[in-house]
Amino acid sequence: MRPIEDLTSRDEARLAGNQEDSGPLHDLARREKARLVQDALNAIAFDQRAVLVLREVDGLSCEEIAQTLALPVGTVKSRLARGREALRQRLVTGQGRGL
Repeated sequence: MRPIEDLTSRDEARLAGNQEDSGPLHDLARREKARLVQDALNAIAFDQRAVLVLREVDGLSCEEIAQTLALPVGTVKSRLARGREALRQRLVTGQGRGL
């Protein structure tokens, strides 16, 4: 057993997690997933997409989104739920791939 001070960066990476989470194949798979999500997101209604992006990407609360878009909070919550379901459906069925 070696002292912790003698660990190399490779040792640290091996101990920190699965080495399969890095490398060109992992990067390719990650980019492909991101492209599929982006295509599906682009395929849903603009009002739902706008609320989803503000919530999930920008991290705004429903109240902040409502204020930003001048909408009632209930409308934001409804669009968020509908947008999530529409996105889920497109990802499950493979729609929105830009074919």
